[in-house]
Amino acid sequence: MAKSSKSSKRKNPTWDEATQCTKAYREYLKGLPIDDAYKTKAFLLTKEQINALMGDNDGIRVYLGLEAVSGGFRLRFFPVAAKENTKTSTYDDVNVPKKPAKTLTVTSTSSDPTDVRPCPDYCSSTTNTLNS
Repeated sequence: MAKSSKSSKRKNPTWDEATQCTKAYREYLKGLPIDDAYKTKAFLLTKEQINALMGDNDGIRVYLGLEAVSGGFRLRFFPVAAKENTKTSTYDDVNVPKKPAKTLTVTSTSSDPTDVRPCPDYCSSTTNTLNS
């Protein structure tokens, strides 16, 4: 199980920092030699997906990965439920296999938590500093 510290010394980012980082990322995407459909700018988790992941867990950890597509790479997003480990003051991933499985299976009886809705296909209709 992957672990992360419960108490981070890093402060939460400001809106200015988030705006600068997302703007820099969008500029980076423009230079990628892949189709615009693969240039993911954001991901949406619905309330149903969050509830399915949370269950009686204490958090959600998001793993980011790259997938080779049309001569480049696209960003992938993998949310995983996490349970607080009170003995170590960390969060442990829940239901993640120790060895890679041939297929990703849903451990919840609810919706598929990997069925996220990436932007630009499912962007917010409200323009804000993170998606403009």
